Amino acid sequence: MNTISPVLRILDLIIPERCVVCGCLLGECRIGSAPVCGECVGRLRLLDGDRCDCCGVPLISEDTRCLICREREYAYATHRSLYGYDAVMAALIGAYKARGIKPLGVFFANLLWQEWERRGGSSVVVPVPGNPSGCRRRGWDHCGVIAAEMARRYGVPVQDCLRRSRGRRQKDLGYQERQRNLSGKIIAGQKGRARVGEIVGASVMLIDDVYTTGATVQECARVLRKHGACRVDALTIAMDL
Repeated sequence: MNTISPVLRILDLIIPERCVVCGCLLGECRIGSAPVCGECVGRLRLLDGDRCDCCGVPLISEDTRCLICREREYAYATHRSLYGYDAVMAALIGAYKARGIKPLGVFFANLLWQEWERRGGSSVVVPVPGNPSGCRRRGWDHCGVIAAEMARRYGVPVQDCLRRSRGRRQKDLGYQERQRNLSGKIIAGQKGRARVGEIVGASVMLIDDVYTTGATVQECARVLRKHGACRVDALTIAMDL
């Protein structure tokens, strides 16, 4: 991740770029090709310690499952987030999605690829489809770009086979409301090289940027299981605790 190309080193001298989080001038402190400095990356809050076997939330006094997951059934087997959704992570994801700084997709792809490898490196990666209005505004699907980088740079098997139709914004909705809002909005379909048939009998790893209530992951997993996936796990960059 810390390898900086000679071309990028020259560009940093001619047209200095700033870290999207703290605003410092990048150079040797840059993390790979992404416009973020090593100090800000070092400030990210890694989620470790005891986690819920299902949703991955950090446990306080519970044994293996959090109180919420004891009352729910999921179409996915497990979910894990790499980091907490703190101010630094919010700035990174905001720069990527709201400000359209697409090179951050490479940075996120590297993070997810490392965890995908650690968890066996054999599952088919399927990106959670973004909200259509956000994708139109940016001109690209944020998770689709990350998955494409995982495939291009690391040879990860990717099937970008989920589609999402327009619905209410999820941001201010609770779990049940999000479930109702997403019902029938996510479907599996062919697009480009993506083939729904490739997930039949496969172990699938859903990827997304932020896990909030889990409703989106649940609906995507339900659709994938309906179309033949034998197991669905989920991996996200950050969890909004």
